[in-house]
Amino acid sequence: TSIMGYAETLLLNKDIDKKDQNKFLKYIYQNALNLNDLINNILQLAEIEHFKQSSDELSNVDILALLNELNIKHLINSKNIEFIQECELSIIPFNKYHLKTILNNLLDNAFFYTKEGFIKLKCYSNNNYYIFEVQDSGIGIEKSQQEKIFERFYKIKSKGSGLGLAIVKHLVLLYNGSIELESTVGVGSLFRLKFPIKSE
Repeated sequence: TSIMGYAETLLLNKDIDKKDQNKFLKYIYQNALNLNDLINNILQLAEIEHFKQSSDELSNVDILALLNELNIKHLINSKNIEFIQECELSIIPFNKYHLKTILNNLLDNAFFYTKEGFIKLKCYSNNNYYIFEVQDSGIGIEKSQQEKIFERFYKIKSKGSGLGLAIVKHLVLLYNGSIELESTVGVGSLFRLKFPIKSE
């Protein structure tokens, strides 16, 4: 609706000055990007829901190499936030695309809701699980919202598709994993993902 409204204004009003034209075009472009993200997320979620996991899709993923491919540098440069990375894992059996999607979505959320302070990515293992943690010093999440944020299209703020955490949840469950959330309003949030280590 926003795209159509701004486009119609440009088409029907020939006397709009250059400044307003650029302003309207910027709105159209931004809304088109948002719509594109929404469509991509819907398609991605549909693909995940119909995905049947098998050992054929797993490969030995180099965790440090994968972390270097994440969208972290772009996010760091956009804000004055300290990024801390602590990873004890080297290689684990996983679908690389799925793990990258999980971490990118969690980090995107952390940077969006954190104005200052830090974001920490930690990965390690114990005897039973591979564990990934994304912690931030952001706005935190109300107790009443902590279950809802994993639902489709649920958003704390208006920006975004509301599908990022739904995608994360589906992917985690696909690997028989679990998600733990610890959050305090005004202090920050910690997402902990645990994936069972399969015995040989």
